[in-house]
Amino acid sequence: MLYYRYRPFSEFSLKELMYDELFFASAEECNDPHECWDFLQFSSDYDKWHRLLELAWKCVDERIKTSFYNLFCDYLITKSPITVCELMSKDFFLPLLEKGDFKSPFGYTLLINLINYLNTYLGEKRYFVSFSKAPDNYLMWSHYANRHNGYCLIFKSLNGCLYQAKNRMRENINIERNDSSKLHVTEHVGPKFHFCDVIYEENSAVIDPFFYFPQYVSQYKITSEQERHIFFEKLERHYLEKGACWAYEHESRLLLPNPMSWITGGKVEYTKHQRLFYYDFSQLVGVIFGSKMSQESRSRIKEIIDEKIDSRSRSVSEGERFFKFVYFQTKLSSKERKLELEPLEINSLSTHIKRDDASFEREYEEWKKGWCLEFSGSGSARKTYVV
Repeated sequence: MLYYRYRPFSEFSLKELMYDELFFASAEECNDPHECWDFLQFSSDYDKWHRLLELAWKCVDERIKTSFYNLFCDYLITKSPITVCELMSKDFFLPLLEKGDFKSPFGYTLLINLINYLNTYLGEKRYFVSFSKAPDNYLMWSHYANRHNGYCLIFKSLNGCLYQAKNRMRENINIERNDSSKLHVTEHVGPKFHFCDVIYEENSAVIDPFFYFPQYVSQYKITSEQERHIFFEKLERHYLEKGACWAYEHESRLLLPNPMSWITGGKVEYTKHQRLFYYDFSQLVGVIFGSKMSQESRSRIKEIIDEKIDSRSRSVSEGERFFKFVYFQTKLSSKERKLELEPLEINSLSTHIKRDDASFEREYEEWKKGWCLEFSGSGSARKTYVV
């Protein structure tokens, strides 16, 4: 499967290309204001709200909190159904503070404890890298490739994944809290990232937000491994949901495992450096030049890639795979308002095959089907097919 990453032409994007950089962006850094929003709704279930308050106020003296249970539950039930976004808004609890019973240090303390508890389990940060399955979409070239002056990188997935560069792999992220807790947590990342297709729907998946909290709150028991998988798949789903108006993007994402706030005791954000990874260059198998891209810009990109391929050809190791690299040019169709992709040249490790070479069509067909060279320890290589 091929995935496409549209890039504007700039010194910054050239640096990404030179060093195989992969930066995981936050929702706030994206162009969809509804990115990763929680539209899930809490129901008016008194028992669940009560159990949630019990956990939120676990460390508060029983004599203080007992009289406040009903007041809080009644308020929350009156407001239900409540979306996660509404519950987490800064003004949601203001009417509660105006009541006489809450105009005391005890009421304010309980409210702060509840808000901190909600923050621990709701609205976790997620980071992702966006790709597309469509290499010839007019709007994508306009929005993400500098109005057709940019380029589009072509990646070949292996087992549905993009792998990290072996010599620059980061399998863990160390998380440290800069507060009195002195907390140190290691978040496992692993050597690869799975491509996950975005789901285009106006309405979010139906799931009870009480499930985000410890099992005691919802009283929901998972009885099988299959049920556990389905349950957590639903929890993850809304990170892949976007409105139907974005469907033209045909987006697929790599997700970075999030810092688990229920372990750290509060929200933790990755630094920009922690969100920078390096992909395996062998999975970059082509580039498409925009229809308005200058010859100078195309030459700079080609120079970078040819140099990287040449360097790699002199240091291949056992088991390493090499896919041919294809250069494409987008052209404006003369018959209809569409873009056409024209393959121009193939870099086949040791040779450059031009469009008018006799072997070009055969080599190009092998590239499309997924054929590659796999090297052995003796320095020899065999041709193999990779889905």
